[in-house]
Amino acid sequence: MHAVSVTRRAPPRDAVVVTSRTVPAAVAVLAAVTAAPAVVTLVRSGQDFTMALQAAAIVAGAGAGFAADDQAANVLASSPTPLLARRALRAAGVVVVLAGGLCIALAAAWSGSARPVALAGPLSVLAAAAGTSLALASAGGPDGPLTAGMSSAMGSVLGLLTVSALAERWTRLPTVASPAFDRRWLAVAAAGMLTALVRSRDPASRTLR
Repeated sequence: MHAVSVTRRAPPRDAVVVTSRTVPAAVAVLAAVTAAPAVVTLVRSGQDFTMALQAAAIVAGAGAGFAADDQAANVLASSPTPLLARRALRAAGVVVVLAGGLCIALAAAWSGSARPVALAGPLSVLAAAAGTSLALASAGGPDGPLTAGMSSAMGSVLGLLTVSALAERWTRLPTVASPAFDRRWLAVAAAGMLTALVRSRDPASRTLR
């Protein structure tokens, strides 16, 4: 009994190693794209990093869907490590890579901005993009034309831009054009993350009881 309780304290080391190897190289590309707008603005001696940080937040958040991008899902389905745990492990690797690009963008903004950098607005957009991406990735099937991470990243970016475009007509919708903090983006993030949690349960446990 004691041995069983010890093995449940943390995911097996093999699961951590195998899962970390499944983080795709596309995440590094997204990290570079995350940093690019702010770096270009700094190099060109710009002083307004508002939209550069908004763009960084959208791209970094959109990459969260790669946590569900598992090419070996069918093989690992029978492993003792639950689906939610595998996605959480992969999410940790994805977050580390994307956070690197976001930190570069923030460093560029802080060093080149003529005024204090406001983070509340970009962080709310980041949360909304991540929640949308996770929901799309977890809800999609494994047999699509694109990987779950790539399709969810594209869907998240298009979704936020579409909502922002519609906000020109319906002002009750949030928009990325405004750098101010908007709690409506947090509602989008909460809905997306709840969907991802529900869809990340193992198939055998997806019951009403």
